[in-house]
Amino acid sequence: MRFEELKLSIGTTFDLTIIGQDYKRHSCKASLMGYQKNCHVWIELINKPPQVLLHQGLKIEGTISNALGFAEFESEIDDLDQSSSPYIVLDYPVNIRFNELRKEPRFPVDEPVEIIGKTAMGMDTSAMHGYVLDVSCSGARVVVEKELTKMVTQASVGVKLSIPGLERDMTLMAKVRKESKKDESHPEYGFAYGLKFIDFSKIDQYFIQAFCYRMELQARQLLCKE
Repeated sequence: MRFEELKLSIGTTFDLTIIGQDYKRHSCKASLMGYQKNCHVWIELINKPPQVLLHQGLKIEGTISNALGFAEFESEIDDLDQSSSPYIVLDYPVNIRFNELRKEPRFPVDEPVEIIGKTAMGMDTSAMHGYVLDVSCSGARVVVEKELTKMVTQASVGVKLSIPGLERDMTLMAKVRKESKKDESHPEYGFAYGLKFIDFSKIDQYFIQAFCYRMELQARQLLCKE
């Protein structure tokens, strides 16, 4: 995979490891400022470790997440700019190791959700509230206020999704796939789960597909031009 194939937008934040002259590894965050295909990548360090002295030729390693997984790359500093807006120029990475985590892209959302858990014995839980954190054509990730116990195998998901030109209030059935990572933006909701949509009505299925395609188009409009 090539760096440009990651289709990263300007301002993308990612993890960076700086390898010092003593071969010690120092971690920090970086923000993508831009890139020129087959030439250079421009980044800004967000929290550079104070003990690291930056210089030309210093080795770095990066890890960048996108909608389908995460990519790892190696490079080195080609040039530095220490003006009022300091940035670092990296050699263009020639080899990207991509680790695929999912088949479909997920798109970030932040919408209230009401969930009713359903057990295999036909019993329903009381309604619980939470938020949808991301959505794909086949599923979603949610945080909720109460635990979905192992007895809960499916859930009724009430959510309203909207993007300019598209809006729909839906109740979707989903399988509870697994526990997921909690989200710092909603610390009061202590349980997170991945859901897989099932038994779509045709109109809900078409809406979800259109919603994801519109989100993808919107993301592409923010991409760095070559």
